[in-house]
Amino acid sequence: MTLKITTVQSPKVSALYYDRKFIALLLSHVEYFKNLKTTSVVALDADRTQSNLGDFESLLLDLGIERHHHWFVYALNGIFANTEFNESITQLLIPDRSEIERIRLSYVTTQRVSL
Repeated sequence: MTLKITTVQSPKVSALYYDRKFIALLLSHVEYFKNLKTTSVVALDADRTQSNLGDFESLLLDLGIERHHHWFVYALNGIFANTEFNESITQLLIPDRSEIERIRLSYVTTQRVSL
């Protein structure tokens, strides 16, 4: 997949998604998301898989997943490196964005109250 410079430049996203405490919080919810009814299971067709082999980031961009959610999709699917994406992966778990947002809002509120 060839990326245009406008695709490579990520839009401004909340630094919160890269905050260590927030990362730890979301990672503590991996099993919850795996069992959540609103987590999507996306079947990957052979063409999409082949065109993104060894490049999980490209696949996630191809699927329309926002960059600030990439690390959580990695965790949810047990993928630890971009190059681990291969033809043995035939489906992905995609977290419910509204549920991530609910957790984010709860976290932000808790952080403000504790200040």
